[in-house]
Amino acid sequence: MNKSVLVYYFPLLIGIGFLVDIWSVCAGEGSFRFVEDASLAESPLVADSQDGDSFVFVEEASAPALADSQQSRGEIKLVSDELSHPLVVRKDARLNGSHAGRAQEAMQSSIAARPVVRQSATVRLKVSEPKPLDAVGQMLVDAHFQSQTAATTTDFSEVIDLGVEAIRLGAKGENKQFANRLISWSLNRRGQLYADEGKAELADADFQEALHFDPKNWRAMHNRGVSYAEAGLFAEAFDDFNLVIEINPLFAKAYTNRATLFVQAGDLKSAEQDYKQACRLDNKLSSARLGLARVCHIGGRWEEAYAHFTAAAKLDPENPGILCSRGDLLADMGRYAEALSDYAEAIEVKPSFAHAYRNGAWLLATCPDEKYRDPENAVLGARQALEFEYGERHVALDTLAAALANAGEFEEAIKTLEEAIELAPSVMRGDYLARIKLYESRHPYRSHPVAVVSHALYEGD
Repeated sequence: MNKSVLVYYFPLLIGIGFLVDIWSVCAGEGSFRFVEDASLAESPLVADSQDGDSFVFVEEASAPALADSQQSRGEIKLVSDELSHPLVVRKDARLNGSHAGRAQEAMQSSIAARPVVRQSATVRLKVSEPKPLDAVGQMLVDAHFQSQTAATTTDFSEVIDLGVEAIRLGAKGENKQFANRLISWSLNRRGQLYADEGKAELADADFQEALHFDPKNWRAMHNRGVSYAEAGLFAEAFDDFNLVIEINPLFAKAYTNRATLFVQAGDLKSAEQDYKQACRLDNKLSSARLGLARVCHIGGRWEEAYAHFTAAAKLDPENPGILCSRGDLLADMGRYAEALSDYAEAIEVKPSFAHAYRNGAWLLATCPDEKYRDPENAVLGARQALEFEYGERHVALDTLAAALANAGEFEEAIKTLEEAIELAPSVMRGDYLARIKLYESRHPYRSHPVAVVSHALYEGD
């Protein structure tokens, strides 16, 4: 077993404390994060599949379908619609039911003494010769078939080039419409790959260009909104998510993303409404359930929050962020052993998950109940949070300082906290300076029970 995980198994028997500083709830890897979308959906020209369960950019499994004129190389037409089976009417035929009456009499009066057999006409099929494709048509056929196996940025670039060249050569009508949609589809897919590679600028450019060729490509619009949000352009992201919902009001992930923006703006009521709508549209979307849990946590509705965290964990058991967030809630509720169990499980799922180390270390160092404090493991956990590059380094340094002070190493704690002050935003420096004075008087920092968690930080990813 990984040593990082072993650290938390001994304290598991005694539990853990709760969080109080504003950085400890939903920060970094455990923050309100934007749902991206990797659902394998077909193009709108084939089927309008709504979404999937993953949380990366929208993908589409198949390219736009060829127009009918391109699909049919030759035509088969039914020339005769004569009956293909003989009709036999016997002399003794009768109509059943109460409506025989005049219809039956008329029918019988026209029947000869012997059966009348009407032979079927010969069904003739006329097969037209395949119509030769011009250069534009052949280019679009080639682009379509190439799109079926495209898997790399180079592959999608080749499809894009073929589509652009077809338009340059004079594609018109349905051919031009198809070319535009295929280019847009390919740009969105290539942007997805760039995003996965961490090439944000290239991804953003592709999503933007995809919408130039097809303004109704809601998947590309959604992905552009995600890019805007991750860049801190919240107003632009909000506009994109609104448009996606207008075009496709059944797309649950757009509601989840918009809810995240409402959280960022402090509008928890609107955020909760959007998270609930996302859950109604897709009851397997763990990110919507997680967001709803965090809104309840922030609002002090802890039992509701616990139910939603647990539901999210069942939907996505390999997500350490869910486990860590539920651990934070359990710590606030005073259920220390369960909280520590969640932190330990988060680390077991992802041994490099810095937030579980940081939050666990903070509680092991600062819990007001002495029996839950563990100086040795608190220091080790804080150092591991730094090693695994916890999102806000000054917060991890503050945690290490608290752990060192709890272990009686006050001089080292002061030096560590001074380093944190150099990195911290101005809003945090006052708290850090107050803790330095505490350590100078050789007193460790102790947290206090949390009545209501009132703040959550947002980090893009």
